[in-house]
Amino acid sequence: MASDKLPPPEPSLTFHGSEGTVSCMRYKSEGLLAGRLFSGSTHTFVYVWDLVSTKKLSTKFRCDELAEKNDTVLSIIPSARTSDEVSIQVRNGSLHKWRLAESTPVRLQVSSPGQQLGFCPALDLPEAALIALPSGGVARNASALGLVDAETFEPAALLCPEECIGPPMRAARYKDRQLFVAHESGDVLLWDIRSPSLPVFVSSAFRTSSPRSVHCDEDFGALTPLALDVDTDRDLLIVGGTSNLLRRFKITPTGLDPLDSTSLSTSGVSDVKIRPDNKIVTVSSWDFTARIYSWKALKPLAVLDMHKDTVQCIEYAMVRERNCVVLGGKDGLISVWPLY
Repeated sequence: MASDKLPPPEPSLTFHGSEGTVSCMRYKSEGLLAGRLFSGSTHTFVYVWDLVSTKKLSTKFRCDELAEKNDTVLSIIPSARTSDEVSIQVRNGSLHKWRLAESTPVRLQVSSPGQQLGFCPALDLPEAALIALPSGGVARNASALGLVDAETFEPAALLCPEECIGPPMRAARYKDRQLFVAHESGDVLLWDIRSPSLPVFVSSAFRTSSPRSVHCDEDFGALTPLALDVDTDRDLLIVGGTSNLLRRFKITPTGLDPLDSTSLSTSGVSDVKIRPDNKIVTVSSWDFTARIYSWKALKPLAVLDMHKDTVQCIEYAMVRERNCVVLGGKDGLISVWPLY
């Protein structure tokens, strides 16, 4: 592949010390915790790294001391109302609210575990003050996604497909209070949270073989999407999954039209994220690397190669007026790479 021949850049900063896999990250660009990178890990550990001043770990705590050892932090969401608070989603289904401005983190609230099981990271919907997360345990349908109040965690609505298409794998904000949800079957649904009873549309464009099944125990295999992101300015959606294919779609009022695609040298996409300025997209894969593409043409620009295991998650950060991409790996490392 042409991108493999590009000279590899070097990271400007590397953080060590995570207890296990770096499962998620979130950068805070403003407020009391500006310049901090939050990362989640196994054993429900949360880390707060200072990317700007000390360039060191500033806080570490376990958000759920009662959780099992294999329970993982799936997402960390800064509060839109209070600049020193975050909501933390754990694999066991619990949601936790913490205040981090003090020298010692303080737990403010926790939801009941076991109600929102799943691997799909929670998605914040700040314009509606809601959080979307798997809610199969509540709906008695493994395909359901729930909406809860971002401050109180009280249930607000359920987004429940009519057919069982496997659990939600990833969700992404669109616009006008709409969100995309990709399911294990390969189906991608667009929902409008103002009319949660039915999706705006159901697209099978990512599926490559058999039609969807009503049986929740079906093994969907290579159809499963594991990562997606949306360009709201140009109405584009990008999806990657267990295969080596990265695909883009044009969003229309009634569905997704295939636009183009690119093949990776190995199978497995763990995360994909478009930079907010829509100039580049970063794709992390199971071959321990992350690749940078121009977003306009999906032209390969660079290969970021230093991790010793799968690059699990991607985040962007502005560090000392430099655009950076941040990678978190199963090897417990976080690497920061300056880009143009």
